[in-house]
Amino acid sequence: MNRETFLQALSDALSTLSATERDEILQDYASYFADAMADGQSETDVATKLGDPVKLARELIAQRRLGAWESRRSPKNLWALCAATAALGFMNLALAVPFLFYLAVLTVLSVLGGSLALAGVVLLVVATSQGLFGWPPANQFVLNTSGIGPVVIDASVNRHIPGIHIQGAGADEHVRVEHGADGGVTIQASEGDKTFSLEKGADGSIKKLDIRDGDQQVELSHLGHSGPKTHAVVGLVLLTLGGLLLWLCRSWFGKSLRWLRSHLGQQLQHIQSLAA
Repeated sequence: MNRETFLQALSDALSTLSATERDEILQDYASYFADAMADGQSETDVATKLGDPVKLARELIAQRRLGAWESRRSPKNLWALCAATAALGFMNLALAVPFLFYLAVLTVLSVLGGSLALAGVVLLVVATSQGLFGWPPANQFVLNTSGIGPVVIDASVNRHIPGIHIQGAGADEHVRVEHGADGGVTIQASEGDKTFSLEKGADGSIKKLDIRDGDQQVELSHLGHSGPKTHAVVGLVLLTLGGLLLWLCRSWFGKSLRWLRSHLGQQLQHIQSLAA
């Protein structure tokens, strides 16, 4: 195989790269041929020592894909890296599949860490604004978990007293609704030895929930809405967890990518040493 045939085969095998990347690689290997021939080697000898141009192209593509993913860790670049590494052969594929799965897990964890850190920053900003300026008002906005309608509801507009429908009232069944002077509501219901009690504050928060069935009792209290201090604590915790997760992922990414780059570099150095 002469110089032109080798470079043409290498160019065809590098078709998945951009024209700029392909021309850069071809220019490097054309210069490599020129230097070797200046030292007295023939085109055939250099091409033989470089080996299969298709295999060489796979190694070069894998290095390029790795560099692209290091620059921008997107799903597209990760998939391109997976395809390029899998094309190296069966032994490399057996090694690459668990490694690339590991990289995919790290990518997901990085996104999770970033989301936690961002949520923490938002909560800290909200808590600081509430504490200094009283805006946004505490408990004004609540999350709608019903799956119907908007995700965030303005509680000051949408807070209504729920309708009450009583059925089956009998001799041993009693229901009582009391409105307190502070605007709160207490609902009590009983049937024999079964009782239910719900205390709702004027701000719409559930103050106490008590359920009894004979000797069994469930009581929940102090269920009020969270305030600026709670937002600040939760925000600080989320920011700390997210930052720690991002730091760990960054450290693991660095070690993993250094190992993969070293692995690919050793293969390229081995190929080039044969042609030296």
